[in-house]
Amino acid sequence: MFFNLCDKPGTKGNLQNLFSIIGWSVFKVVGLLLKCLFNSYHANLTFTIEIESEGKLPFLDTLVYREEDGSLKTNWYRKPTSSGRLLNYLSANPIQHKINTIQNLCHRTTQLSHESFHKENLNISLLRQNNYPS
Repeated sequence: MFFNLCDKPGTKGNLQNLFSIIGWSVFKVVGLLLKCLFNSYHANLTFTIEIESEGKLPFLDTLVYREEDGSLKTNWYRKPTSSGRLLNYLSANPIQHKINTIQNLCHRTTQLSHESFHKENLNISLLRQNNYPS
């Protein structure tokens, strides 16, 4: 089992995100105690614990998969509520901003994911939805 501890959005502190893998038996003994300990650290910090579902856990902009051999794979992840909006190509922004949007999208979809997901992630429909020429 792995879980994700994150603080409240907008809070300032050194610990922004923590990803840890622990066994279920360890979690049952100390997981909730750790959550209580972290939550008592500061009134403006609230930590949550997310438990994997079907061997997957979203963490930041990735979806972490646990393989059968115990290794981990990551894939670029967008929340189901994601609007899919990028800087629209028809907007009155400098062309360099639009080029950077394309480059950043390509970088995110390849650098955050295992190579087995690259072809699936480089789907240009997201750019087409935002009026980028094909």
